[in-house]
This record gives sequence, structure tokens and C-alpha cells, in this order.
Amino acid sequence: MSGGSLSNKGGGKYVATVSGGKEATIRASAKMPDGSTRSMGAVPFRIKRVPPPTASFGSITGGSASVGKVKGQNKLFVYLQNFPYEGITYTVNSCEVSCFL
Repeated sequence: MSGGSLSNKGGGKYVATVSGGKEATIRASAKMPDGSTRSMGAVPFRIKRVPPPTASFGSITGGSASVGKVKGQNKLFVYLQNFPYEGITYTVNSCEVSCFL
């Protein structure tokens, strides 16, 4: 792999760790029955930095809200704003909410 490293996690699964830049290329090869190694191709992957998570209190993402709207919320959500990749999740361990009445 150029632009990072691969870690074998077993069961045919690998984790790619990138070292920076805008693109990394993963190359695959196979050992042939005669013992030779044959290139199976290369695939470039875009690298994009994961943005800091943005929190929302129910449907409230910031600014002012009515008391009734605040009372109607019961969950804190975290999302990645303007991030094109799926599958990255966050778990909220603790938070601090300030309300000014």
C-alpha cells in the first residue's frame, strides 16, 4: 500500500491506516500454483479528514429555541457535517447543555 499501511485482522479482513495526503493506493497480488507472484491490480482511494462531530439536541442544532421545543427533546445526536463517507459513528459518553431562560 502506498500512502499508509495495512493490518491483517484475520478472516480475510484488513484495516488500512493512512499517513496523510489526498490519495492512497492498495495493490493486490496472488501467489500462483507454480510459486510465482502475480499482480492482480491496484485501486486508488481518496483520503478525506474526518471532521469533528457536530451535536444536536433532538432537532435543535444551536441558536435559540422555545422552552416547549427544548422540553420536547430527549436525545443528543452526533453527526459528521458535510462528510461524504458512510459508516463512521460516534457514541456520546457525556455532554454539557446550557439553557438560558
